[in-house]
Amino acid sequence: DSFNMWPAISYGRKSPRNEIILNLDQDTFWNTWSAAIRVGKYKFIWGQSYLLKQKLEQENSNQQLYNIKKDPSEENNLLAIGPRRIIVAPMRARLMDLFKTQMAEADYPTQRNAGADPALFGSILSSGWCDNKV
Repeated sequence: DSFNMWPAISYGRKSPRNEIILNLDQDTFWNTWSAAIRVGKYKFIWGQSYLLKQKLEQENSNQQLYNIKKDPSEENNLLAIGPRRIIVAPMRARLMDLFKTQMAEADYPTQRNAGADPALFGSILSSGWCDNKV
């Protein structure tokens, strides 16, 4: 995406990014999908919360919103308290636009790497959960 992140990483300057797309996935055969986006302090998860190969069709309309600054372990879904349309509507619109224009075919890991479980690292995602693609 051609953003120069070096000043933000090395000197603590403001990031040039407005958003981070964390996930964008769809299985048209099983009619399952999943998307996640981070904008500012919020992370929005829409659809299935696990890899699509698990086929959780009942989660297609699932929505979760977290304030990552206050809740980095994602334990308090703000949408369980009440609607947050002002926050969620632009994120949903952005994800729908990306589904139409940027979708890539899914590439699932063949086996789970238990050593990369975030529970082992204080709920922080570690590397090692997928193979390098060269």
